[in-house]
Amino acid sequence: MQETTHGAAPSWMFRLAALDARALDWVARSRSQTLSRIMRAVSRTGDTSTVVAGLGLALMLRPGRAAALVTVSTLLALVAFSAAKRLCRRARPLVHALVAPPDRFSMPSGHATCAFAIAVSVSALEPAGAALACAWALAVSASRVVLGVHYPFDVAAGALLGALSAGSVIALSL
Repeated sequence: MQETTHGAAPSWMFRLAALDARALDWVARSRSQTLSRIMRAVSRTGDTSTVVAGLGLALMLRPGRAAALVTVSTLLALVAFSAAKRLCRRARPLVHALVAPPDRFSMPSGHATCAFAIAVSVSALEPAGAALACAWALAVSASRVVLGVHYPFDVAAGALLGALSAGSVIALSL
């Protein structure tokens, strides 16, 4: 039987949220100005406008199956992200925010969702680019926590959602 608090969310969810908040507090206390500046730049590479421009450029410069599948993976991830964000409705951790958040909800991270959809699909389709794509996705995801606009579990949820979206598209395309 699940433990609950007066019919509300299970107590494990409260413990998980408290752990998430403590982790974000630690990151906020530990970040330096240099790290914050670097993470602002890294985060911008995962902004919607940057991702759309990059995918459009990839489709123009290297048209074909791989670029199309990366694009479809990312679009599917964005649809899943939008639905999940509406369902979760988790408030952002604005007390530590160094940048303006794109909206008021935090779970899942859209930056992490898109970055991992791109990284997983690139890794599957162009293995030579896997290390760079995955390093970029990890950096973009970490930047959202360092900048204080997401809790660590928001980023983990986004990474999982993006990876599952890419995996689904790749599996269906085989």
